[in-house]
Amino acid sequence: MKYFVFGFLRLNTCVLSILAWARAVQLIAPVSIVTAIFLSVAAQAQTELRLGTAAPGASPWGVWVQDVTDEVEKASDGALRIRVIGDAALGGEKTLLRQGMKGRLDMIMISNVYLSLIEQEIDLVSSPFLFDTTAQGSCVTVNHLGSILEHSMESAQLVPLGWLEVGNVIVFSRDPIAAPSDLEGKKVRISETSVDMLFSRRLGAAGVPLGISDTILSLQTGRVDAAFLPSAYGVGIGIHKIAPHLTISNHTRLIGTIAVSKSTYDRLSPQERKWLEIVTSSSPRLSATILDTEEKMLGQLSGADVSVRRLSESEKNAWRTAAKGIQDEFAASLGESAVQFLARIEAAKAACDG
Repeated sequence: MKYFVFGFLRLNTCVLSILAWARAVQLIAPVSIVTAIFLSVAAQAQTELRLGTAAPGASPWGVWVQDVTDEVEKASDGALRIRVIGDAALGGEKTLLRQGMKGRLDMIMISNVYLSLIEQEIDLVSSPFLFDTTAQGSCVTVNHLGSILEHSMESAQLVPLGWLEVGNVIVFSRDPIAAPSDLEGKKVRISETSVDMLFSRRLGAAGVPLGISDTILSLQTGRVDAAFLPSAYGVGIGIHKIAPHLTISNHTRLIGTIAVSKSTYDRLSPQERKWLEIVTSSSPRLSATILDTEEKMLGQLSGADVSVRRLSESEKNAWRTAAKGIQDEFAASLGESAVQFLARIEAAKAACDG
């Protein structure tokens, strides 16, 4: 009994002490305690976003996106985590785009090939020889493309964090190719863009839009004779092993974006949006990496069982001549909005050269 009484007295003393402390802070402490608890819980809560991409985890794009999402998690002390789901585990780029637009996927990283599903004029970004120099292409991509495509992305319920380098498109072929005329009558794998189809027709080739897995099989079976692919990506997945003749035409500069679904973005706090700016600031780093990777990969192939043909100035001019006017022709076919879109790209090029 005495232990019970002693325990009760200690408990009573403790309660009285707490009440005395509460009175000392004029009875506002209980409210402050509740507020502090909620703030503490909020601080410890973790927001996890799912990011879908078709890029292989071991590719430069896969490595970059994992690195940058790790940086976001570190900067936020784990409060914001981005789970990268790569290797097309959630579907191809067309599927990823639609999932992002519908808000079923928090973030996407895709090339611009399928952005024409939003507005067809976006195909103009993939026009052959759109940019005059590598530096000009990088400048337009990083500094101007966001404002040019802002309205289109908003209408698609997407918030782009940055525009990325996918790389220069070259020709992978089963037989040697030097001049554009060498592709006449041949079947060529192209991307699903209208400008790629127009270019293949200009070359006298039959353009065959194919996904990557179908491209590999088609080259193996001879269904297609050549393929237009970004050089780093094509070499990375081993296209050169079945189409060992590489022509460094660099006729298209393929770009991409990493974007957040607007429904997800609207739910994020100002601080969480601030952390996502790490992705934006890291985009130029990826561009430099891809361009450097292209050169290294092509250099390593020299002397192997692969032919890497670097074009002379006269040969480059022949390719440019074959593509001349394609973007103007395509823009005119779409109407005034596309013409204005192309004009904004040209203005951005001029600004980059100024």
